[in-house]
Amino acid sequence: MVTAPSQGLGQRGRMGRVSESTSTSWPGAPYRRSSPPGAITGAVLRAARRSAGLTTARLARIAGFSEAVLRLWEYGDPPLGAEPTACLARLCAALRGADAEPQIIGDLDTAIWCDLIVTGLTDGLRTHLDEPPDRAVLKLLAWATAGVLPDPYLPHAHRGPLLPPSDVRVIADAASCLASETCPGARRYGATVAALLAI
Repeated sequence: MVTAPSQGLGQRGRMGRVSESTSTSWPGAPYRRSSPPGAITGAVLRAARRSAGLTTARLARIAGFSEAVLRLWEYGDPPLGAEPTACLARLCAALRGADAEPQIIGDLDTAIWCDLIVTGLTDGLRTHLDEPPDRAVLKLLAWATAGVLPDPYLPHAHRGPLLPPSDVRVIADAASCLASETCPGARRYGATVAALLAI
C-alpha cells in the first residue's frame, strides 16, 4: 500500500491533508486495482529520465541505485512514494545534474500524491481533502485517466492513459459518491474529480 509522502515532500502543504478509514462508501469497494500502486510516479520518473537523455542504467549509477530497483520504481511496484524521502532527493539531484526537464522533476512529489489518491479511491478508502485537488494534481490525473499528456512530457512520454479502464471506472464511481457526501471538503473534492473524468 502506498504510504503518505513523509516530511520533506514540499507539495503536501498546498495539496491538503488526507485522512483515511477502512470503511467503504461507494459501489464496487473494496476493489483490487489492476495498475501498479506507483504507476503515475513511475511514468513521471521515466519521462524525467528520458528528458535528460539517460538510460535506466546511467541514471541508476548517477543516483547510486541498482538498475533493477530503478526499473521497478518506473514500473510503479514498489511505489517510489513508499520509500524514504532520501531516495526521491537523490533521484531529483541526479536528474537536475543531468539537465532533465525541471517541470517534470518538480512533478515527482505531485505524482506521489496522485498515486496515494488513486490508491485510496480504488481501495475503497475514504480520502478527504480540505480543498479540491489543485491544477498540478489535476494535470497528472488527466494524463493517468484520460491520456491527456501535459505539454512538457510530449517529447518524453507515450500518449495514452496510465491507468486501465477498470481502475478509471472505480475512481469515477468513488468520486461521484464523495461528491454526495455531507462533508463540504469531500463533496468539493469528489465533484472536482468527477468533472475531470467526465470530460
